[in-house]
Amino acid sequence: LIDSGSGRFVPLGPLAGWWETFGAPVFSTEGPVAAKLVASADGRASAMVRFDLAGPAPRAQSVVFESSPPPGWRSAFDLSPSGNLALLAHETGASLYAVPSGRRVATTTLPPAWRAAATSFLAEDQARVWLVPTINVRAPEARAQVLVLDLAAGGTRTARFPLTPVPDVG
Repeated sequence: LIDSGSGRFVPLGPLAGWWETFGAPVFSTEGPVAAKLVASADGRASAMVRFDLAGPAPRAQSVVFESSPPPGWRSAFDLSPSGNLALLAHETGASLYAVPSGRRVATTTLPPAWRAAATSFLAEDQARVWLVPTINVRAPEARAQVLVLDLAAGGTRTARFPLTPVPDVG
């Protein structure tokens, strides 16, 4: 990871191998923080490696997410603007986690036959997950909508949006 403003960098080492990690690194928008989704050391939970790029020497720190399944190819991940919260959506749910403790702050389940397509923070403590039907849902009426989950420390909300026209692919 390279801070193009200062020229400081930290090598990803083994994290650079696509076979060992999930997705590209994500960056906070307000601070020099980056993170990469990984499996915990024992492989039984999701974790992240948090890179603090603010100091003279970038530092890496492992954060294991409380009560989380191991990551998979359907996992979606993002950092809050400050880098103090992480959003993880997986096959059955989505949760906000405090960083660096890994403590779960808010959580919701994903409805059956839906998967996370994108994640984003709307504010420091509010995140959004866009859900689309899984590829095995064949009914056109099911494939013609998107679900949006909003997560915040105060609770969650779900909205359903129809799409027009019905998409041919997931």
